[in-house]
Amino acid sequence: MVKVSDLKQHEIFDVLSQKQLSKLAKITEMRTYESRDHIYERGDRADHLFVVNKGTVNLREIKFGDEVGISFEVCEPGE
Repeated sequence: MVKVSDLKQHEIFDVLSQKQLSKLAKITEMRTYESRDHIYERGDRADHLFVVNKGTVNLREIKFGDEVGISFEVCEPGE
């Protein structure tokens, strides 16, 4: 569980009421990942919402045989 004040630091949650933020805070957890950790894999079911609190996250890993276009996605704090 995190504090409502932790959620309020992120613009994405501005549209939620105090009551909604309180409910969300109860089911939210803070996790720390190390560099090069995989948060999810291609094809995983989307059953979590991740918000970057500190650092950056690369959302794409190019594997041998992938078709490569011009695409680079990075999430930074608050995204």
